[in-house]
Amino acid sequence: MTKTNPEFEKVHLLLSEAAKLWEKNQVLVSSRNFFCLWLDSCKPRPFAIPVEGLVLNRQQVVKPAEEEQADRVGYFTWSVSEQCPCLAVETPETTQMVAICLTPDGAVFKPQPPIPNPLQDNTYGERVELMADAVAAIRARYAHLDLSKVSNAVLGEALESLRAEADPAILDSVLKSSAQVKRALLRKVLGDMAADELSAQLCFDFGDAPERHVEAPAPAAVQPVELPARSRWEVVQDLDLLVECVRLLVRLEDSFLLTLGDAAVLSSQEGRGCVIRMPLPTASESLPVREGDRLFLFRHGRPKEKLGELSLDLFDSDELVGTITWDDPGQTSPIDDHLCAQPRRSPLGYLAKSLETLRSSILDQAMSGQEVVRRVLGLLPLRYRHTIRPAENGLDASQATALAAGLDSENPVVVIQGPPGTGKTKVLEQLARELCQAGARILITAPSNAAVDNICRRLLGLPLLRHGSNRDVVQPEVAAVCWHGDDNVAKAFAAARAAHTGEIHASTHIGLLRSPYLAAEAEKNGPFDVILFDEAGMASAGETLLCLCLSRRAVFFGDPQQLPPFPLAPEAWDGLAEQFGVLNQEQRCFVGGSFLGWLQYHRQLPELLLRNSYRCQNPRLMRFAANLFYNAQVTTSPTAEYYHLGYRERQERYHASTLRFLNTACLPAKQRQEQLTLTGQPGIENPLEAKIAVAVLHECRQRFPLSEITLITPYRRQAKLLRKLLRTVPAGVDKQAWNDFRHTRISTVDSFQGGESDVVIISYVRSGGKGIGFVDDPNRVNVTHTRCRREMIVIGDLEHLKHHAKNHIFVRMERAFRRDGVIEDLTADSLAAMLAAGSADAEAHVDAEPDFDGDSEHDFESEADAAPASPPPAPAAKPQQLMFDF
Repeated sequence: MTKTNPEFEKVHLLLSEAAKLWEKNQVLVSSRNFFCLWLDSCKPRPFAIPVEGLVLNRQQVVKPAEEEQADRVGYFTWSVSEQCPCLAVETPETTQMVAICLTPDGAVFKPQPPIPNPLQDNTYGERVELMADAVAAIRARYAHLDLSKVSNAVLGEALESLRAEADPAILDSVLKSSAQVKRALLRKVLGDMAADELSAQLCFDFGDAPERHVEAPAPAAVQPVELPARSRWEVVQDLDLLVECVRLLVRLEDSFLLTLGDAAVLSSQEGRGCVIRMPLPTASESLPVREGDRLFLFRHGRPKEKLGELSLDLFDSDELVGTITWDDPGQTSPIDDHLCAQPRRSPLGYLAKSLETLRSSILDQAMSGQEVVRRVLGLLPLRYRHTIRPAENGLDASQATALAAGLDSENPVVVIQGPPGTGKTKVLEQLARELCQAGARILITAPSNAAVDNICRRLLGLPLLRHGSNRDVVQPEVAAVCWHGDDNVAKAFAAARAAHTGEIHASTHIGLLRSPYLAAEAEKNGPFDVILFDEAGMASAGETLLCLCLSRRAVFFGDPQQLPPFPLAPEAWDGLAEQFGVLNQEQRCFVGGSFLGWLQYHRQLPELLLRNSYRCQNPRLMRFAANLFYNAQVTTSPTAEYYHLGYRERQERYHASTLRFLNTACLPAKQRQEQLTLTGQPGIENPLEAKIAVAVLHECRQRFPLSEITLITPYRRQAKLLRKLLRTVPAGVDKQAWNDFRHTRISTVDSFQGGESDVVIISYVRSGGKGIGFVDDPNRVNVTHTRCRREMIVIGDLEHLKHHAKNHIFVRMERAFRRDGVIEDLTADSLAAMLAAGSADAEAHVDAEPDFDGDSEHDFESEADAAPASPPPAPAAKPQQLMFDF
């Protein structure tokens, strides 16, 4: 017997009221307003759909679940396409809309075909990737065939040849598609190739490469879009969830106490401190602390008597490795059940109170103001317009269109998605300059101090103030010119404002919200004209909504496919489920995901995608990330060097081995596996991968300037090991240049977000352990693989990465490397030859400067010392530090 659900049963009132009013006012009954009145009155929440499905009035509304659909969530929404109420049926992968068609004879339920959820819908990219595999198969079999003239029969034959390794669903969808669709996919793949690569027939190199023409679009106004207001109940649910979520996080933080009774001392230094290992009290993702955090130490019952600090260096499976540093060497404490560690207070308490106030004020219909927040949340409709612009003033068409949308005062909110290397920062800078010149009062914000400073450096000639609570965390060259607490800066700011008419204020989200100066300015002159969010994909809903209250308009710059906000602890999700029941994907994204992603995928605000990657000069490097993360919508710019070289020079400079994977999986386990290292700051390192990276570096030095080679890795300890191995200055290299390289061009992945280099050497580290940790994060992989301009060399245990990944990202990576690059399975002989060649290239003549970074047992470093610059500054600049450094 089919179970009933109280939330689902609420639809009875909608249907009964519709039946009563149908003859009197059919237009009202069929309207969205009628549906929203029912939502606000009955307040239906999302609910779990039982395995046996749902039946209403003897109609099978939702079919019984198939085996893989056991977890289904239902909720009521309005279908814009069908213009009627719908029951949405969500699985982790798809959403099916069941249209509720109101008729004189009652409701008819019409199930629609399931569609992929927004974050899962990469099917176009997968189809393009499959077609690229087919093109590679055709080139291998028909060496002299002109790819632009390939027949449908040959194309079908090539696709069928991929049956063994391709995703059956994707392959069948392409095979069943029309000839026109197949040709369109083929054109997409061939469009990434130079004209003389379309055929392998004899090529004569007459100097210049074939010209690559890109037709610029004429200016064309796109019909304005108005996103309708959501129901008040939908907004109330989101705000209630958000406020309660932050309250839960505050309680988790306040109640967290780590007792060190089970800690084992791994290494000790008399009076100074020690390294400990201890079991985690719960899974690491459940803790309100993260790797790199510093907790203060005290004896139980005496929290005000601080004894020292515990640095959380590494969460390794179910254990914690950390470093204790005593404040007073003469006043140490026994490491027992009475020694406790607790995190310092974060801004969460402030955010919780501020969000409670915000919720009350924006839901109070009698109060005015905060219009942009109301439109973003959906209490008011959100109108949006843009004009497709041609390339102009040094901007390509997509950049010019994005700039025009940001300048248009009729757009209350603009979302500009900037994949790596597409010129996002360039557009943001130009927008800030033009708005300032027009007299606008501007706020600029980002999640980290380093990201804020990166923008400030580009705007130093404008009337700019850099706000914050601590000048020491601001880059010196920025603080010297625009720190808000400097009297000389204040005078210069006033003079610059008089010359430019506008003004700019920059800080992190919390820095803006807690600034007395900005609060007084807003009190005196009203909200600022516009707020520009950089790295918006890393920001959560709470801090973003509060910052929106400071301004009349907002422009978001970011990429939800790069590093997201830190995930919520499972205890927070459990607390929300206990109070609110089942959550749908929109709600989960709102409280626990990227707010930029929520704007794009759930509020459905049109995003302006910057489509040309100017960073990457080698198309084979961009294809993997473009297909996997951007649904094949981002391509290498037509201005890339690759397209402007003659055939012979292009084959020499951009051969397949410019995309290499050095696979250690065939080497003995003891030789290739990761290690937990305890000296200095504990962490995971892989000595073999480090040695290989050093050998590759010395090989690359023969072809590229040292300043254009970067080594990146997910783990700080591996970056430190690389610096140690490169302590000796090679013959013929300037000592200062070598020291600058070691300190600015060896980086963690998170620190290098925003950086770029001609050559990037990647060490994935993980091999032989229980898993692959946060290497399994697709967003982090995206950042890792989109830093390079000309050449990328990846070092890793490919089999271990594929086996332990919870998704197919490394399987697809392997396919991409085999198709567009080279995978070299290292053997004992090839490894020995590689290391010997690297050693010969590195013939030394002098030692570099010492690091004092954990290579000595006497070194207990700080986290700031451990992390390199991002993005790399000029050699004379002080290395920057991002707060998101693993």
